[in-house]
Amino acid sequence: MPPEPLILTGVNYPGVKFAVDEEAVESARGVFSQRRVDGLERVRVAETVLSGLA
Repeated sequence: MPPEPLILTGVNYPGVKFAVDEEAVESARGVFSQRRVDGLERVRVAETVLSGLA
């Protein structure tokens, strides 16, 4: 998979807490939701093409 957008989902350092940027969370949700839809569309097209080649 392409590395972008690369998202670090878990880092733990003893005694250090990281703030969650809610705007970044919502942005990431939107990006990955759209990528999921796009991927599912590509799968449907590929399945249709493959079934037509049989």
